Amino acid sequence: MPLKGQGPCLTALIAQVLPGEDPSAVIGSLTRLKAVRRRGKAYVPRVREIIFIDDQDSGLLHGLTILLGMLRTVDYNTRGGEPRLLERTAINPNYPVSRLAALHRFLKRRAGGITRNVDDRMGRDEEGVKGGDRARVGVGFFVFQDPPPSNNAVTPSQAERLPRMNPRRKRRVRSG
Repeated sequence: MPLKGQGPCLTALIAQVLPGEDPSAVIGSLTRLKAVRRRGKAYVPRVREIIFIDDQDSGLLHGLTILLGMLRTVDYNTRGGEPRLLERTAINPNYPVSRLAALHRFLKRRAGGITRNVDDRMGRDEEGVKGGDRARVGVGFFVFQDPPPSNNAVTPSQAERLPRMNPRRKRRVRSG
């Protein structure tokens, strides 16, 4: 996609997705994140999903955007908003640390597939409906851990090298 032009271009896309942001700064961040590369006068995507780990400012902005979205959902739902917005969690207060790496890998695979499907659906809906009111919609998955991982803990990227957890095998936990 070209930076500027009469038809679809990155400048117009950035203005739609991130109103008020400087297109050259956004493209700079996307290039540093290796999400896009330049080919002639156009920019070509290199990946479908971006993980904000190399660019501290972009990572912080991404995280704060997600946090704001989560807080708005909780606030809306607790005030009795209708229809209720999706808000689901699975919390285990006694999870074995030895299984965290496998859990991270399992969740990364599952969430990646779901977010791709949701993104495709939202794109089809966006293109299929002309006119009318618009809203910014986000769907996200995250993991929290108390206490947070220490610097010497197994990271999700290291988890990919560990033995896999079979998602079909279920274990019952006996209460004593």
